[in-house]
Amino acid sequence: MRNKGARLTSETVDEAVIEDSPEETTSLISAAEDDEDEDDFESRPWYKRPSPWWLIPTLLVSSTLSSMTMAPKVEVYNKLVCREHRPEYSSHDPPVAMPGAPQEDVVSPAPGPYIPAHPGEAEDSVELLNFVQEPYRWRPDPPTSALNGGVKSPSALCRADPVVQAEVAKISTAMTTLMGLLAVLTTGYWSSKSDVWGRTRILAISIAGVLVTDANFLLVAHATDYLPGGYRFLVVGPVIDGLVGGMPTATAAAHAYVGDSTPPEARGRMFSLYAGLIFTGIGLGPSLGSLLIRYTDDLLSVFYLTTLGHILYAVAITLIIPESLSMAARKRIAKRNEMRKRAHREEEEEISRLRVGPRGAVLNAWRYVRPLFGFLSPLQLFAPVKATPGQAGYAIGKRDWNLTFMATCYGVAGLMIGLYTLKFQYAQKTFGWDAQRLGYWLSMVGVVRAFHLVVILPLILKYLRPKPEQAIALPVESSEPLQSSSNGVTGSPPPTADAGRAARAEAVKQYQHSPRFDLYVARASIGIEFLCEVGQASAPGPLSWTIATLFGAFGGGYSPAMQSLALGLLKNEDETGRLFGAMSVMSALCTQVMGPAIFGTLFAFTVGFFPKMVFVAACVCAGTALLCLFCIRIPKPVPLPVVVVAPPHGSNGSPIVLEGEPARRIIEGEPPRGRTMSRGNVRVKVTV
Repeated sequence: MRNKGARLTSETVDEAVIEDSPEETTSLISAAEDDEDEDDFESRPWYKRPSPWWLIPTLLVSSTLSSMTMAPKVEVYNKLVCREHRPEYSSHDPPVAMPGAPQEDVVSPAPGPYIPAHPGEAEDSVELLNFVQEPYRWRPDPPTSALNGGVKSPSALCRADPVVQAEVAKISTAMTTLMGLLAVLTTGYWSSKSDVWGRTRILAISIAGVLVTDANFLLVAHATDYLPGGYRFLVVGPVIDGLVGGMPTATAAAHAYVGDSTPPEARGRMFSLYAGLIFTGIGLGPSLGSLLIRYTDDLLSVFYLTTLGHILYAVAITLIIPESLSMAARKRIAKRNEMRKRAHREEEEEISRLRVGPRGAVLNAWRYVRPLFGFLSPLQLFAPVKATPGQAGYAIGKRDWNLTFMATCYGVAGLMIGLYTLKFQYAQKTFGWDAQRLGYWLSMVGVVRAFHLVVILPLILKYLRPKPEQAIALPVESSEPLQSSSNGVTGSPPPTADAGRAARAEAVKQYQHSPRFDLYVARASIGIEFLCEVGQASAPGPLSWTIATLFGAFGGGYSPAMQSLALGLLKNEDETGRLFGAMSVMSALCTQVMGPAIFGTLFAFTVGFFPKMVFVAACVCAGTALLCLFCIRIPKPVPLPVVVVAPPHGSNGSPIVLEGEPARRIIEGEPPRGRTMSRGNVRVKVTV
């Protein structure tokens, strides 16, 4: 029943609408709408019912297609930038010979058909490619004898030129930073709209941004001379993609769809499958892309296939995959949001009337500016707090910095994600790798990381995590009467209940979770990452550098360990959602905005004289993150006793489980204090 005539406030709206338990709240929405919400899907045929299996299989395809373009995209950037900043590499002069240069594919440097100086060279010139008219043709490395000792093709010259690599780093950094910054600002808006518009509509909007990015990339690749800014027109696609939320919004909507259409007991398995398919696609995509480029002799073939896959995905999201949020639920959420907005406006208007003078003007101005920084408000959770009296490991009045150090470590380590794409450029410039070799390397790293996360890390967590302690059961035999004037517990158990109580006592275990083991896993993972960056910075050749990157894949346990550690450090379990929201904001800021900007700018300025500088900076980040982890203070866990108190003889009551301080006093025989607790027909005096 609706309440009419009462003034709405934020508190009354929350009390009337937000509560989900029908026993504890009176909802403003009628029960008929709830029935409609449930029956909306049951009356549909199977192909119109939402299910995670509609969406989860597409993850493997989408992650595979996206990873196919990672290495070729850097190669296209090289060609676009080289045409503008190093046009001499595509002149009519013959290929340039560089002593000691790696053997590369041979292409024609001329903007037209290459005309040999001697007729005898005509047959050989047929095999040469046109660098400008066919800039995206690909050929495998020719035999060594055809290169006459170190003759470098225009493509190889572009990959080795520091000016070209600096400009590529600038444009890729600008694209990543712009998209990440806009995604951070818009993800909250689009994610909230998925509760009103539906999950599939938000997914369709996200894939529309991806399609615009794909079309813009192909447009620049083919018509860069006719676009304003030339290759810089590439930033248009990421800007549009960021405005519609980018990858964070798509991921949030996909998680919401899976959560809506999956029973609570099966959600963990589905989310695990979700992550496993993503890593599988990342491992398969680069190799498949390399094979496709080799088969078609066209560097853009992977982009055509990816665009086609995104079009089919958009059609499936729009026309085939059913919505997981019913119309009744969307109407209910929309009505709830409208009531909140109205109550908030009424409160703001009442408060604004009390603000007078210069201070009131400032407060009124801040009222309109504050929403712009609303996405940063969850980070307040990471501020140091005063330790509570008696908190183990801390003196009274001191501050608990554990969450602060954890968040600092999480953010600093996230900065290193910005180095990921720069590794492609480093390998191209230093080792002369083409898109095919980069694809094979990326697949190896993805497969090793997926194997570690799916097989090795779960085994480590299963067999090395400390086991919970067994509970203490009193009594377990009929000959052990529970009568003690010192502990205040009286009664003796009936013989017929011995087996049941013993089974109950056997099932009671000490599950007090300590984040200490999670901290050890996080330290080990960050330590492996630190050694990986040291190995990359000191690697003399491609083999040692590849081994270092493969070794770094075993540091993938850092992220799940940090999430579990954060939960263990959280004092209030009711703030779990707020905690993960704050970690998501921190991750987006560091991995999509700050990390690419810092490492991209550093690589652009140092690629000409010391390209390994980015790995040195990554060593500093990993070392700082490891130092923050060593600053976290976790008191040594003290096992809490558990006592199972049997009911009096002849009663039908169930045993009472006492934990912690009450159990300790019973075991040590201290005098009883406290109040009397009842459990069925049993009355036991225990300390609370």
